[in-house]
Amino acid sequence: MTQRLFIMPLILILFKLSSAQTIIQIQNPQNPLFEVSADEVTLAFTEPGMTLGADLVIAGGSGQYSYLWTDAQGQQLGQEPTLYIETAGEYQLTLEDTCQCQLTVDFHIGTGGISSACLDNLRVYPNPTTGPINIIGGYQVTQVSVFNLSGSMVDFNNSYGIGHIDLSGHPSGTYLLHIVTADGDVATRKIILK
Repeated sequence: MTQRLFIMPLILILFKLSSAQTIIQIQNPQNPLFEVSADEVTLAFTEPGMTLGADLVIAGGSGQYSYLWTDAQGQQLGQEPTLYIETAGEYQLTLEDTCQCQLTVDFHIGTGGISSACLDNLRVYPNPTTGPINIIGGYQVTQVSVFNLSGSMVDFNNSYGIGHIDLSGHPSGTYLLHIVTADGDVATRKIILK
């Protein structure tokens, strides 16, 4: 038996590298995080009507937004940043930026008094205050909205299990705290900021 030995020619390919290279930087812009100050707002209806959405802070995304207001049945109510309502109910605002990122805010607008009898022992102190406010009374507070006397929301906190809020940095004056518990009860308390 004979063996054959095959010798393959070795081909070397040399590349000549240039000593001067040009680096082209490609910009890949990314929008900041698209966010809104609240994803759920619970308020008591005020006569004769009230404006929703005026106090939301919208930031990030592409910077240009479209708005769509709907009611609990999904009926379209408007396409402006705010919605004036004349009745209590459930409302939803859907925000969309030009990159088609969407956020929604649910508005629960209750009827009747804003201070429930079962929340009589809910207390806020100190009052007057220089800023820090404690909320006590044995309730699990899930949301606190702070309004000035002209009806504008100036602060909002929806951290679960809230026991305090700080109004430092706001102008001195009288404010209303709308407090929502884990059971869905709503109370309001007047606070004086020195």
